[in-house]
Amino acid sequence: MFYLKLVLLSYLGLAAFELNNKPTNAGGLITKLCLAGFNAEINQSRLIAPNGMGKYVCHCMIKEFNEGASIESAKITCKNKAIKEFKL
Repeated sequence: MFYLKLVLLSYLGLAAFELNNKPTNAGGLITKLCLAGFNAEINQSRLIAPNGMGKYVCHCMIKEFNEGASIESAKITCKNKAIKEFKL
């Protein structure tokens, strides 16, 4: 599970780029990009993420950012929420 935490941390940094340029979730495009990036990171790490984890993290990042959180704050918040939610 430690490696899954590292992948999650790494991915949240990648998702921040998209969120920084588009603070709303226009037509779900950001969610799709976020999930694609999350899945690519997980596949590259050869780990298996719990079902629903990618969607959970992406929705959290978008929600936090849209509510005015900085990217860094959203990353920290969503990382901690995912670790608790998925008992990592």
